[in-house]
Amino acid sequence: MSRIPMLDERLRQVRSLISRRATEQGRIFHLTLRSVYRPEGIGILGCSDLAAGSIDEQQLAYVEPRQNSGAEPHWDLANGEYLLQFNETLVLAENELALIRPLDDLMASGGTHPIVCLGELSEAMLMPMLVSQSGIRIHQNARISLVTIVPI
Repeated sequence: MSRIPMLDERLRQVRSLISRRATEQGRIFHLTLRSVYRPEGIGILGCSDLAAGSIDEQQLAYVEPRQNSGAEPHWDLANGEYLLQFNETLVLAENELALIRPLDDLMASGGTHPIVCLGELSEAMLMPMLVSQSGIRIHQNARISLVTIVPI
């Protein structure tokens, strides 16, 4: 049976960690919201390396957070599709994967994103999110997802 790394060792794998809430084994971390974008054009998926599943930066509209006096910046998102950027990045060993799922609080508030399994979590990664008919208010740096490090 493989040794479970200690919490401090796991925390070194996570960059820009906002929420230090982690399990005692250090295998589960919260991911927090850095930026929100709205796709305004068509994504491109092709057979060449030049068009390998990308969205041109001109086709992404940055959604500016609202700043009320004395309050945390937040987004009031209407029904629709968005792309989220996390604060954290994650460096994994070759024999590990990151399983990312939406927090129950996000889903209860009217938002959701897919459950994904990744070999790394980079700054460039944008997570698609759907917002329900009623909309959602999300504060900047809010915990929105859980990442579980899974040995393979």
